[in-house]
Amino acid sequence: MTTAELEKWLKTQLEIGKLALEAAKTLEKLAKESVEAGDKADLAAAIGGSQRPSKLPEQKEIDDNFNKFGQGNPELKKIVEVLRVIHQQIAVIQARIQAMKILPQKAYVKTVNFAVKAMAGVDPLIQRIGPGMVMARVKQNVDQSPKLTSKAPANKNAQSFSVEGTLTLSSVTANSLRGKMTMTFDSGSANVEVKIPTKDADEDTSKLIIQIVDNAMGKVIPALEKLVK
Repeated sequence: MTTAELEKWLKTQLEIGKLALEAAKTLEKLAKESVEAGDKADLAAAIGGSQRPSKLPEQKEIDDNFNKFGQGNPELKKIVEVLRVIHQQIAVIQARIQAMKILPQKAYVKTVNFAVKAMAGVDPLIQRIGPGMVMARVKQNVDQSPKLTSKAPANKNAQSFSVEGTLTLSSVTANSLRGKMTMTFDSGSANVEVKIPTKDADEDTSKLIIQIVDNAMGKVIPALEKLVK
């Protein structure tokens, strides 16, 4: 092989290398999407694709040809080093792809139609802001479960449940607050009633709501976890 032939060969390998690198990046993107979607078949195909032989020669062959025919040409040496970097980048991407796994997917819990009712003596404002407080606390409880999530999954076929309910602040006295909650979900319902001592009804209403929701979700979450496939 002459120096001119080596130059032509190296430039050809450089074009092949650039295409191979772009293909590896595309394959990694597809692999990530398959993981997010929980698609085991697509992930297996991506991993298989990362293991297929490349048209790009091994770096050893490139180095050997340069050492034999390059005559120390600095311009050709630059191409050799660019190819070395491309080889390294492809290897890193392939390793990432081959290490990807689909973890057991959490079931999605949709929080819908939460209402708060206030009896006489309770600030009526709680009926407007209460549902948001309840929903936020429900989601917080859900996200503490190893099997459930309040975040909508990318996979539209993921298992899902729905939870809804009504919390009623049923009585207020000079030294106590009482509330109850009925929560319905896919496999049944839960009812709880809580009474707490109070010195400031407005301030302690939030504490009561949190305690009621936590108690209710303490019944709902185990029931939903049993349904997770």
